[in-house]
Amino acid sequence: MTPQRGSVRAGGSGDGGYVVPDYLDGLDGVVSIGVGGDVSFDLWFAERGVPVFQYDHTVAESPVGHVSLRLVMQHALWDSWVHERDIMLPLGLAPVVESDEVRSCLQYAAALGAALSIGLGQPITGRFSVQAANPSVTFALEVTNLVAISELADGVVSVTASCLQGDAVQLAEALSIRVPLASSAPHEWHALLGGLATAFDTPSEAG
Repeated sequence: MTPQRGSVRAGGSGDGGYVVPDYLDGLDGVVSIGVGGDVSFDLWFAERGVPVFQYDHTVAESPVGHVSLRLVMQHALWDSWVHERDIMLPLGLAPVVESDEVRSCLQYAAALGAALSIGLGQPITGRFSVQAANPSVTFALEVTNLVAISELADGVVSVTASCLQGDAVQLAEALSIRVPLASSAPHEWHALLGGLATAFDTPSEAG
C-alpha cells in the first residue's frame, strides 16, 4: 500500500510496517500487540519519542532494545553522581550539591530498584512516595508491570502511598545502596531495594 497525502509508512516495507497518519500531536503512546521478530513499526514511534507498549507472550523481550534518550541521560547522570561520591568522600572532599542533579538521581534510584524487581519476576507493586528536603523533592512512584514517576507539589503526599522521608542526598545514597536505608523507613521501601541489591549482589538492609 502506498501512503497517501497526510499519511506515512511506519516501519519496514513488509508485514512489520503499517500506514499511519503523519502527525503525532496528542499521541500518548502506542500499543503493539504481537511483536514477533520485526519491530520496525515500534521503533519508528520510539525514535520519535512516543512510548511503545509491546505485548507478545511468545517472546521473552523486545527483539531490539530501545531506551529513550532521556532515560539514558538520567542513568549516566546517576552513575556519574555515584562514582563522584565514591571518589570524593573517602578523600574527605564534599561534592557540590546541585538541586536538579539530586532530584534526578533520587527519582532514578527510586525507580531503578522497582524496575529491576519487575525484571527479576519479583515485583513490589503499589503506590509509593518520597518527601525529601535539602533540596525539596516530592514525587510519587507507581509500580505495576512498569514503573511510573509523577511530580507532586511540595508537601503534598498521597495518604495511600508508603512515604519515604528524609534528607534528599541521604535518601539518594540509600536508594543507590551506597549506605544502609534507615531501619525506621517503611518496610515497603526496604523491599523495593531488593531488585537493585540483587543486581549488585549487595545487602539492602540497614546495619
